[in-house]
Amino acid sequence: MVSPKDSSHTQKAADFLSIADDFRLGHLPTESQHPQTVELSRLANTDVTKAITVLKDVDQNILKTATSQNQDLSKLTQAMDRTRQQGGRIFFYGCGATGRLSLSLEFLWRFVHHDHGEDNTIRGLMSGGDLALVHSIEDFEDHADWGARQIDEAGFKDGDLCVGITEGGETPSVIGATQRAAEISGINPYFLYCNPDSSLENIARSKDVLDNENINKIYCDTGPMALSGSTRMQASTIQMLLAGAALFGLTANDLQHFHDFVTDADFSFLEDFIIREAQIYQDGDFVLYETDDYAITVLTDTTERAPTFSLQGFENQNDPQRKASLSYLRLPAAENAAEAWEKILRRKPEALEWDSLNGTASHSRLIGFDFSQAALAQREKLVSPAKMERFQISKDNNHIRF
Repeated sequence: MVSPKDSSHTQKAADFLSIADDFRLGHLPTESQHPQTVELSRLANTDVTKAITVLKDVDQNILKTATSQNQDLSKLTQAMDRTRQQGGRIFFYGCGATGRLSLSLEFLWRFVHHDHGEDNTIRGLMSGGDLALVHSIEDFEDHADWGARQIDEAGFKDGDLCVGITEGGETPSVIGATQRAAEISGINPYFLYCNPDSSLENIARSKDVLDNENINKIYCDTGPMALSGSTRMQASTIQMLLAGAALFGLTANDLQHFHDFVTDADFSFLEDFIIREAQIYQDGDFVLYETDDYAITVLTDTTERAPTFSLQGFENQNDPQRKASLSYLRLPAAENAAEAWEKILRRKPEALEWDSLNGTASHSRLIGFDFSQAALAQREKLVSPAKMERFQISKDNNHIRF
């Protein structure tokens, strides 16, 4: 006799197999191996200086590509300017790395305009809500209707502009949000993606967007990522650069200046930091990042480690069975979890209290990721102080100090 639970699992498996072809994405350029980084794993263990140089070379090529997209940048800039002049808001919507990108753009806008009364004209949305900045919300990205519902509930309305950002061009939740925006607003949304149309045309959900005349498309040609698989390094770089440049009114000349700056920059200072952190983990020890200035940047990096390298994500303080993750974050100036989240986002965090999510994106779970000054004592309950190294990151006269 088949139990109801077994029957449910069988049905879920059958449902997935019926659409499995839509999630076989190995043919996409962004999922391919990058020819310049074939030896990266070996170099990371034998020649860190060379490994850093290889990654820098890949990024320089991406920055060069961005400088050539002057027409796309100009159109996106005009659309954003026109939206704000007419009293509308700009919504960035992404998933995973592009979701963190969207939240970062909102943070940067709020940082620059906090004294100008324009804080709330820019919204960053991430599949699964703000909690997904720290811990992925399982299956959310696979539901186009959830993306549509999320942008609805965020208050997107006629006269607003949506910029949907997806690394591959096939993420259902981003597609759903972008298509919903096209239905609601008289301002046509933008859709940024990094695979050529020819590689997406056999994916039904992607074709729906590409064929939609009410959605503006910007193809960002990155080729393969420096790290094959889940990491979205170069895609996030070019998409944040273009979206951010448009938001802040930068030109192709500004992007060229940035490219030249990166070309001339010496990243060798990272070597000691990389070697030290790797040694800590190899010794079975742990890291606590401490910063009041760069918390969202730390999360942008550390959250990606879990799915990319199969590392345990940050522990939640409300989980009685929690185990210490390799690294954690602490904001020394934040007195409690709610205040820490507000500092990270420069606004109050927003959760999704949906029955369909079973509490995985709820406010109570979000607050359980406590990055306040209390994080030190909480970590010391799991990790001996002698086994934990504290990395302090701060600003010093427009320089970052470790």
